[in-house]
Amino acid sequence: MINEYELSDIVRITGAKRRTVQFWAESGALKANPITERAGSGVHRTFSQDEVLIACILNGFARKGIAIGWIIQSAEIVRRVIEAPFNRNVISHALHGSGMNLLITDGVGHGSFWSSNLNLPTLGDVMNGFVNSQDTEPSYILIDLNKCFRSADFHLT
Repeated sequence: MINEYELSDIVRITGAKRRTVQFWAESGALKANPITERAGSGVHRTFSQDEVLIACILNGFARKGIAIGWIIQSAEIVRRVIEAPFNRNVISHALHGSGMNLLITDGVGHGSFWSSNLNLPTLGDVMNGFVNSQDTEPSYILIDLNKCFRSADFHLT
């Protein structure tokens, strides 16, 4: 299992353009390992496995033309919720292509993972938990994690 990934690895795994991944790193959407972030010339930034997961998800947003501010906010949401054991199980199922696995986010601070392989929370509970403060109707985006993690080069398990 690889523990650190370089920018070129993220480009290969996500299929995103190199300049796009560089922009994510420069804007803070992706966070390099602190030792390599400002190490000087000749030192390549490295990224953790979780940052590669985040990059895969961000690539889906970028392909839809989502603004960088929203992408940065979404990266923070994913970074906050990714560590919980339930969420790790959802990610594992998505990496293996088992069942339906989703990230549900409202883009303003709330995010949750859901899997058809796991019992709680139910998809309805998760979706009903997100209500846009400007509207009375739910406002959220569903991200198919199975599609995000489909790359044959993505060997994180």
